[in-house]
Amino acid sequence: MLALFDKVSDDAKRFAAAALSDSRTAPVELILRLANESAETAAPVLARSPLLRPGDFVQLVEKHGAAHARALSRRQDIDPAIKALLELIVDRSHRASERELAIDHEAVDTGVPRPGAAAEAVRERLRAAVAGDADRETIKRPAVTAPRGVLLARLRSTALSGVPALFQTALADALGIDYAAAGRIIGSPGYSGLLTALRGLGIRTESAFLVVAAVYPEQFASTAAIRLFVERYDLIGVDAALDRIEDWVAQAAVENAGSSHANDADEAARQDGIESMLRAS
Repeated sequence: MLALFDKVSDDAKRFAAAALSDSRTAPVELILRLANESAETAAPVLARSPLLRPGDFVQLVEKHGAAHARALSRRQDIDPAIKALLELIVDRSHRASERELAIDHEAVDTGVPRPGAAAEAVRERLRAAVAGDADRETIKRPAVTAPRGVLLARLRSTALSGVPALFQTALADALGIDYAAAGRIIGSPGYSGLLTALRGLGIRTESAFLVVAAVYPEQFASTAAIRLFVERYDLIGVDAALDRIEDWVAQAAVENAGSSHANDADEAARQDGIESMLRAS
């Protein structure tokens, strides 16, 4: 069936999405394919399918944006925290569209481009290109070497496992630091360290929220707390976050070197003691 999926008309896909939206026995792969269609086609599946999981919600919004978030937010079975996050994404998209419309109207009303508008437009396109490349490519800074999708999958699964040691290990591996250093990041006040780490790893806001909410569930009991998370995360610059990660890596290396020297000194003292005892005997 899925082999022929791309050859099916849009009308047929819309009919299938509506017909299967309440089904608990439909093939999960088919439901996911339908959910990844345009929001117009996927809406019934997004809003009602019992076969979609919270992890699917985040991936769909990350890939397709506000239109999918709007449809998913209509679900009756959705966790309140995820629902609040989806509504924030929709609201931000709406406000961004209003700003763009206001700028367009300003240009039309005056008939003259705003000062610096052309240069700013070029900068915006460059920012979008850089952001797109960062999403697709491996982070090139020394501290982070695995593809973003691999890092996210492991961080997400270990965070959702409810076993802190597993998540701490995954974070240490992702950042290239030791287990103890990862523990200090996780234990930083107000989850600020983890925000910086996830931003430096190139994790998008929606996926970062899922990870942080799984690690600190008590922090997100209200919509205001979720809004604060989004605002804080969006304010963290990627370059600044990567610089902080490099600081953590360097600090961990220094601490490990000091520990190694101390162990070497202890071993030398132990050997001297053994030799002294042997000579005395």
